Amino acid sequence: MTRLRYLIALLILRLAVSADAAEVPHDAALEKLQAKIVSRFYQTTYGAKARCPADYAAQFEATLSRFRDAYPELMQKIDQSPYLDAAKQHYKQDEEAAKSEPQDKLIQECLSVQEFLGVLMDTPSGKTAVQSAFNELTTLKPSPDINEPAPPQLWSDHKQLSMSVHACGLKGYGALLALGFSSVVQNGDYSYGNFLANRAAVKCVANDKGSFVYVAIAGQHKDIVEKLRNEVMRKMQ
Repeated sequence: MTRLRYLIALLILRLAVSADAAEVPHDAALEKLQAKIVSRFYQTTYGAKARCPADYAAQFEATLSRFRDAYPELMQKIDQSPYLDAAKQHYKQDEEAAKSEPQDKLIQECLSVQEFLGVLMDTPSGKTAVQSAFNELTTLKPSPDINEPAPPQLWSDHKQLSMSVHACGLKGYGALLALGFSSVVQNGDYSYGNFLANRAAVKCVANDKGSFVYVAIAGQHKDIVEKLRNEVMRKMQ
């Protein structure tokens, strides 16, 4: 149990550091944050649509159309952003890779992103997250009177797996990729990545029954963090 607490604390620390990096103390940091917001929304809208299999493209387009109708001002800012071309280039390789990736993986990814867009449209926390992103995109310069941000939501879970720790590590890395996380990095049996303003970490530890996996998600909005935690754990079945 001591090791469990230590590992979860380690994940919390790494996630908290990532969350602190989202504060905006300087003009350059604001520009970086705005570029990241544009990149994340491109990933979950146009980029995700490009990766959907042909049979699911119309269904995704309907969800995307509803998202555009729900947030016309946000999407206008995305479409007109000076950071949009960089976002397109960043995810161009992912879109091309979809041509050779397994169909079942792409279908699940397509459906998962649609469900996530639904969370952004249909839950209070999702709407708050979108409004927060829009506010950041329309900010011209940091205010000296910015309130201290609320501590991030942190949702975690763990379970025993009947597989080697190496297989668990690969599965965790693949789970983040399959769910559309960006900047996914694997370091041994530990993987982490970003989804919009949320940070995920998956850690595998060997034991005498196979391996034990710890999953932690951090972000500002409960519904989104909980949803991402559940999706990652489902991938680790």
